[in-house]
Amino acid sequence: MSFEKLRFSDSQIQQANNVDILNYATSQGLNIKRINDYSYKIDGYGGLYVNPIENRWNCFQKEGGGGPIQFIMFLHKKTWVESIKELLGLENQLTYLPIKRDINDHVANIEFVLPEKNDTYKHMAAYLTQTRKIDSSILSELIKENKIYEDIHRNCVFIGTDKEGHPKYANLRSTNTNVDAFKGDAKNSDKAFPFSIQGIDKELFVFESPVETLSYLTIEKQFNLQQFNHHVISLGGVGDRALENYLEMYPEINKITLCLNNDGAGRGGVERIKNKYNNYEIEERYPTHNDYNEDLKSLVRAKEIKERFPDIDWDKELQNRTLIEINQNDATKIIETKEPLGRFYYRDGRKMIGIDNSTGEACTKSFYTFDRLIHWQLVEEKGGELGHDDWEIEL
Repeated sequence: MSFEKLRFSDSQIQQANNVDILNYATSQGLNIKRINDYSYKIDGYGGLYVNPIENRWNCFQKEGGGGPIQFIMFLHKKTWVESIKELLGLENQLTYLPIKRDINDHVANIEFVLPEKNDTYKHMAAYLTQTRKIDSSILSELIKENKIYEDIHRNCVFIGTDKEGHPKYANLRSTNTNVDAFKGDAKNSDKAFPFSIQGIDKELFVFESPVETLSYLTIEKQFNLQQFNHHVISLGGVGDRALENYLEMYPEINKITLCLNNDGAGRGGVERIKNKYNNYEIEERYPTHNDYNEDLKSLVRAKEIKERFPDIDWDKELQNRTLIEINQNDATKIIETKEPLGRFYYRDGRKMIGIDNSTGEACTKSFYTFDRLIHWQLVEEKGGELGHDDWEIEL
């Protein structure tokens, strides 16, 4: 029996080694702490440090280190071949990746070319409006302004330009919902020119990604019913290079509203920006969930549930809900013995586990927010049936 050995070209290996380690670590939701310009520590891995200038990593406890390929092998326990496939995006048929930084973290004099445009927008539009719940009119306007399009690999492409409108940057997001979604920057992108929307006042709203940016704008339009006239930018992570350049392009801005993710990397980014830009008025706005797209999807689901049960006075009923918080040991006893009767919940990390033992059946479901937990128990009491996609999360 013979086996065909999977080989990569020298250019493919070089391309994999040009992926920005710090950006990749940020995209994985790792808790990253800046030590100085040359060193970032990643918590939870026994002295794991990344040098963003040289695009190298080192783990003192494990006595390991190297470039992006070895980083994937170390982080995810993958083989060399599997690591290159992930970095190249071959599993998702993607090829556009971040490039390695030089000593000045600058890509001037390197030609930037936008990814080839597809002959349709349907995959991008379906992904953003149906999966991500982005407002269709907001998306349509940005397409008309040539800020968003779909490439030949069916990725969403979010464009960043200079003040004259020349493309300098592109952030890519896979529309494939069946696998781990690829996200990254197109080759030779300059992070100094982020995906942005110019405002008409002196306030700048700052987000980590374009999807979170559009999610916030959708929340403002559909749920807060407010006209939004402020500047907005996406950092493409938690670094401040895009912010610094945008403030130079629009010196009239005097207030920065930081809307980074509600996690360790996001909060760390907020603190760094607050310390560096202390001559600006700064406001922090964290999402209820991890990011503003999770907030948006939760709001949409709640709205759909209310529309499905129009006879319920939700506001009145929610005010009268009584839930008893218990610990996990007591929860186990209630589930096993079906006593005492009542409605309970306990916390398990980020999740909240609801126990409806009002009839002695001890039904349980898991939720990310207290409001969704309350809604579930209310609908159960009213006799309604909710499907898995409405409330329950995958464990």
